[in-house]
Amino acid sequence: MGPMVIGDLARRAGVSTRTVRFYEALGLLPSPPRSEGGYRLYSEEDLRRLHFVRRARELGLSLREIRDLLHQGCRCDDARGLLERRLRRVEEEIRALEALRERLRRLLDEWESVQREDECPCYCPRLERGA
Repeated sequence: MGPMVIGDLARRAGVSTRTVRFYEALGLLPSPPRSEGGYRLYSEEDLRRLHFVRRARELGLSLREIRDLLHQGCRCDDARGLLERRLRRVEEEIRALEALRERLRRLLDEWESVQREDECPCYCPRLERGA
């Protein structure tokens, strides 16, 4: 297949043309050659790279991490290290969310075990105390 204009590239990659330009400005995509009419012309390699960026974003890698990875030649050991660090962060977030869930459950259980006040001030004392 021949060169693609930005709209075709964006459509095939499942992103907007604005995203393509943004990724280009950040250095995630190389600056493409232009047609005589000034249109950006992208290759299959650019499409492959865009798919890589999308998959990496879906895994929670930052644009900076992805850019660094691409500029370092995208070695598998580097990618593995990034994913291992990302997994550790996700596990920490899960632990924090589980602790928050438990606090919310305790607070709601406490709420159920007491009589409702006839009048409640502007702020809720139970929320102020926490769980």
